[in-house]
Amino acid sequence: WLPETERNENSSAAGVLVAPGTYKVAMQQRIDGALSDLDQDQTFEVVSIREPTLPGSSQQQRIAFQRQVDEMVRAVSGTLKTIDEILKQLDAIEESLQNSTADMALYAEANSIEKRLIGQRDRLSGNTTAGRYSINGPVPVTSRLRHAAYSPNTNAYGPTSTQGQSLSIAQDEYSDISDQLSQLIDRDYRNLLNSLDAAGVPWTPGRGVLTPN
Repeated sequence: WLPETERNENSSAAGVLVAPGTYKVAMQQRIDGALSDLDQDQTFEVVSIREPTLPGSSQQQRIAFQRQVDEMVRAVSGTLKTIDEILKQLDAIEESLQNSTADMALYAEANSIEKRLIGQRDRLSGNTTAGRYSINGPVPVTSRLRHAAYSPNTNAYGPTSTQGQSLSIAQDEYSDISDQLSQLIDRDYRNLLNSLDAAGVPWTPGRGVLTPN
């Protein structure tokens, strides 16, 4: 959900800075699906390369906060993939309905679900068309999370109060979006699929293959 340039800059394998302390690393190998230990465990000490210069949260609080942000990022990413997959299925449904003799009210329902799904996707990741023309709109969840996770790989300080607010807003927004999507996908979209099957509409991705009577 990040632009390509931002993904490259922010997806470093370094991950989040851990708190100073004693850590242990182990090596394993996987051959033909079997995992075996190489008995090369090592213990090492991590020290801080910099200390926070402002009073505020501890290193432990910073790590706990960043884990919350990471969990939200994973949830949003998975939700976006699910929405995009269902939108592809809806495109196929609409194309199939245009070439069938089924009641076109089914097409209208598919189109309505599609538009509402796009609306929820825009709440998550923003409207790319509007953004291309610099049209201001509601701040998407992904932007809130980008701000909350600012410089997690190098920053020993945080979270700031504004970062905490960004995460809180993102969590509240995502909760509402999840409720909307549950209704859209689990109820409306599922009912549409059942109606398509009942009407004998030819198979489309995401639906079981119909057996001719």
